[in-house]
Amino acid sequence: MMEIKKLSLKTKVFLGFAIIIFVFISGFVLFLILGEVPYNDWKRHEVVLPVQMTEKTVLLPGDVPLELVYIPPGSFMMGSPNDELYRKSDEILHEVTLTDGFWIGKYEVTQAQWKSVMGYNNSYYLGDNLPVTNLDWNEAAEFCEKLTLLEEKRGGRMIMGYSYTLPTEAQWEYTCRAGTTTSLNNGYNLIYLFWGHIPCPHLKKVGWSNVNSGALVHEVGLKQPNAWGLYDMHGNVWEWCLDWGTRDYNMSDGQLITNYRSNKNINPIGLLESNNKEKLKIVRGGGVGHYSFFECFYEEGHCRSAAKNFISANSKGTSLGFRVCVSKHDIKTMK
Repeated sequence: MMEIKKLSLKTKVFLGFAIIIFVFISGFVLFLILGEVPYNDWKRHEVVLPVQMTEKTVLLPGDVPLELVYIPPGSFMMGSPNDELYRKSDEILHEVTLTDGFWIGKYEVTQAQWKSVMGYNNSYYLGDNLPVTNLDWNEAAEFCEKLTLLEEKRGGRMIMGYSYTLPTEAQWEYTCRAGTTTSLNNGYNLIYLFWGHIPCPHLKKVGWSNVNSGALVHEVGLKQPNAWGLYDMHGNVWEWCLDWGTRDYNMSDGQLITNYRSNKNINPIGLLESNNKEKLKIVRGGGVGHYSFFECFYEEGHCRSAAKNFISANSKGTSLGFRVCVSKHDIKTMK
C-alpha cells in the first residue's frame, strides 16, 4: 500500500496563506465587477402600461414601410429621482401632462426610409436597416416636412391639425418610459459594473451603448421593445427632438437644463429659437459613440430614460439620428 506523507507544518502554513490570499483577491475582483450595486437595482420594478398599443404602417415611395405606434394622452413624472445612478442636475423630477395623443416611429428612421423620401444617404455606416445618421436637425426636419406633403398628395390622409414632426423631449421621454419610473424602460435601474467597462445586463437587453456595441450602430429592432412596442429608445443613436434648449450658467456644476414656456408643465416645449442665442437642440436616448477605456464610465448613463444632451442644430455624427412623430406640433415654427 502506498504511504501517504503528512504535510509539514511549513507546508500547511504556506497553503493556509495561499488560500487566504486567493479568497481576498477573488473577493476584491468580485467587488470591482459588481461595484456598489444596491440590491433594489437588481430587481425588476412593476411596469404599469396605461393602455394597449395601436400600430399602423405607412408606405413611403418604393413601398418602403414606416411603422408608427399610437401614444395616448396622459401624465407622467419627467426627470429622475435624486438617487438615480448617473443622474445630472438638469433632470429635476416634475409631473408633465400631455393632453393630445400622437403617433411615433416604432423604430429609428432607417436608411431605406430616408433614401425613399430624400433620394440620398450620407450615413457613415451603410445598410438599409441601419438607422440613418450623419444628418443635422434641419435635414431631419426636411424629411418630416416632405412626409407631410406626401401624405397630403395622397388624398389628405393626415389627421386635421397633425403633421409629421420630431417629438418634443417631453413626448420622447413619455414614450420611452411607457409607464416605468426606473432609469430603463424595462422596469430595471442601470447598475455600475467594473467602472462601466462591463455592460449593464439590464441595459444590454434593451439598448446598444458604446460598452456593448463595439462602438458601432446596429440594425434597428434587435433589442427588446418597451411596453408600447417601441425599439431602441435606449442607445444605438442619439435622437433629435423638436425643442430648442439653453445652458444655465448659474448652476454649480455647469450642466444643461431645458427652459419650458409652459408654466404648468402641460404639453411643454422648449425655447423658441429667437430666445436661444446658443442655437442648441435637445437630443435624447444616447448612442454608441466611441469606446475609450478611460472615458466609458458614464456612457451607459447617457442611455437612461431621463438623460439628455444639448448640441448645435448643425451638428452631425455617426451615432446621431432621429425618429418621426405625428402630432399637433408644427416643425416649421421651431426652425
